[in-house]
Amino acid sequence: MMKTEAFEMLPADKPGQKTTMIYKAIQYNRKIDDAFFTTEKMRSLTQ
Repeated sequence: MMKTEAFEMLPADKPGQKTTMIYKAIQYNRKIDDAFFTTEKMRSLTQ
């Protein structure tokens, strides 16, 4: 059984604001190809 985890990010320049990410499933120690972390790939994930 996996419990739900939450992660909060508090921006230093915006007091009183936060972003909360709730993970319903997490895989640790998963292999990720180095090509995933290219600048072009990061841009495509944000669009």
